[in-house]
Formats: sequence, structure tokens, C-alpha cells
Amino acid sequence: MNAAGATKVDVIDFDALDTESHPAVIDKAWADGDVDVAIVAFGLDGDSEELWQNQVKAVRVANVNYTASVSVGVLIGEKMKAQASAG
Repeated sequence: MNAAGATKVDVIDFDALDTESHPAVIDKAWADGDVDVAIVAFGLDGDSEELWQNQVKAVRVANVNYTASVSVGVLIGEKMKAQASAG
């Protein structure tokens, strides 16, 4: 990553299903100041045939891949908008 010009890269672990913890996770990402680029990259992959037949697994995959991504994306958008208007 440094070879591509990055001066600092942070990887922050979190529980995608614990959406109540997401604001604190995003605050941690901004703890050192403005963020130039945020990449939201997480998800679960499953056998599509199995997911059509297993409600529990299907809901878990949907909650991680959609609900959690929306949660994190909205929070990042709010932070990016706030830092743009402050700058």
C-alpha cells in the first residue's frame, strides 16, 4: 500500500451484525483526523441453493451483505460530508 503512495493505512475489525456498535467504529476511523478514502469491503458468500432453503443462513447473509453495508455506508457518508463542510 505504501508503494502505491499511501502514507497510512488502518484496518479496523468490527462485528458487521452489531449495527449499534458501528458509530463507535466509524468514530475510531476518524480519530486521527480527516479520512481521504474509505473502502467498505466485507461480506459473506454462501451457496445460493442452500440459502434459498435455509432461512437462518439467508437472513444472516442478507444482514451482513446489505444491512451492515448500508449502516456503515451511511455513517461514512455523514463523516465525509461533515469534514467537507468543515474544510
